[in-house]
Amino acid sequence: MPAIGTGVFKFPPELAAEIIVKALLSRASEHPEITLVRICVGDVQMKAVFLAALDAALKSQFPN
Repeated sequence: MPAIGTGVFKFPPELAAEIIVKALLSRASEHPEITLVRICVGDVQMKAVFLAALDAALKSQFPN
């Protein structure tokens, strides 16, 4: 799953990451056969954005 539009088209990376992560997590229980999803990013900064979005989504979904 690529983060299309976050480069030349200037779609906000944080918003892209939030949308993608929430969409994947919201459908996970409907598709238990999917065991791996790769999110393709171009650099370590974008990786950090996606990891932060995943962390935030998981914390809101499973608060401790």
